[in-house]
Amino acid sequence: MAAKKIYMLQRVQTLYILSATILIITLLFKHFMYVLDPASGERIAVQFTDYTPFLALTIGSLAVSLFTFLLFTSRVLQIRCCTYNIILLLAYQGWLVWVFLGRQPGEYFTIYCLFPIIAAILLFIAIRYLARDEALVQASNSLRKIQKNRKGIFGKR
Repeated sequence: MAAKKIYMLQRVQTLYILSATILIITLLFKHFMYVLDPASGERIAVQFTDYTPFLALTIGSLAVSLFTFLLFTSRVLQIRCCTYNIILLLAYQGWLVWVFLGRQPGEYFTIYCLFPIIAAILLFIAIRYLARDEALVQASNSLRKIQKNRKGIFGKR
């Protein structure tokens, strides 16, 4: 069992999924915006977890990412979960852009607001590698079937 888990981490697509998962995990602990208090002039940090829709999208995307990461034996299901997660992350990023466009003077956004789109790009790259891997497996299966059904030179098996 341990050898199978090591093999899982050697696949490139698994590393991309793991990187996207780590980016999503960091959203739970980082600030996405600073607000200047007009009375005191202090910077007030606003975390992703302070805003309920962002918290829900972060937890949902994190759950799908972890589920996808653990499905290393089923490439087709991994592709579907990655696609669903990309849709979630694009919705998340769209909501962040909407909040950014409606900001008030004295509100400053951090670089962590770009993490959902970076994670979506990493998952898209993982899908490409997963599809390439699945095509290779399908090609090898078809070659095995041809080899199995093929008769010998003199018509005998």
